[in-house]
Amino acid sequence: MGLLNLFRSRQPRQHSSRTTGHGKVRLSVERLEGRELPSVSPLGPSMVASNAIQGEIFRPPINLHVYNGPSFQGLSFDLASANGKPAHTLTIQTQTSGFFYTAYITGTWQGDGAPKQVTGDIVDVNGAISITVTWANAQHGTNTLSGTINWVPERVITLSHWHLQGTVTVTNGAGQVVPGAGPGNVSGSAYPHILIGLNAV
Repeated sequence: MGLLNLFRSRQPRQHSSRTTGHGKVRLSVERLEGRELPSVSPLGPSMVASNAIQGEIFRPPINLHVYNGPSFQGLSFDLASANGKPAHTLTIQTQTSGFFYTAYITGTWQGDGAPKQVTGDIVDVNGAISITVTWANAQHGTNTLSGTINWVPERVITLSHWHLQGTVTVTNGAGQVVPGAGPGNVSGSAYPHILIGLNAV
């Protein structure tokens, strides 16, 4: 009887284990005859989920590309029409920076009648500046000016200024383009140094 008990005491302790086909595993420790030996066991789903959540938390922030271009607030572009129609003036009264290289503007468009309120945006991607503004017309439709703005350095006979080149498209109440309506292709300049001089007075 004593020999049988001695034999049983020499048997290693059995430990339950779980295995997975392709699951992640982690080291644990088993005790065998007073010695601690490393063993492996599968990584629990809760730990995998925890690691995934931490990866989401520490993901680098997304670059929203806040507008960081020039301000046109307070500038007025005197625009001549290529088809001989009366000149117009686009005045930018407010400008608010937004995401994805875009600034939002409000102002007025004035030709031979009362000024009309306009809204639109300016987009500056690495110095390439575009502008779009819209306003209501008498045909219950919309006039849209789309164009580009470029900086012109000072020369011998001209001061440095912003130059706008664009096209005005006219649509009626049904959203259809009205051929030949509006000023068509327009171009003109705005002089920021004049604005600075007026503010200093």
